[in-house]
Amino acid sequence: PETISTPLGDFDTIKVVVTHTTYLAGAEVSRGQDISWYSPKIGRAVRTEETSWDTETQSWVLGRVHEITSVTFP
Repeated sequence: PETISTPLGDFDTIKVVVTHTTYLAGAEVSRGQDISWYSPKIGRAVRTEETSWDTETQSWVLGRVHEITSVTFP
């Protein structure tokens, strides 16, 4: 569990990390991670970060960030 701040406010969340690897002809060609902070209160992720693995620095590099800015309930 983590509390995070977004443009819509603070949320109590569950952090979910998905790591994926792409292979071509049996050799690894890319690796990435999608990290999402899921809010049970509103039933969706309120922040997601897409990262890729940099083989030169041996570290994750942040690509895109998506944050919730509004929500409408029926």
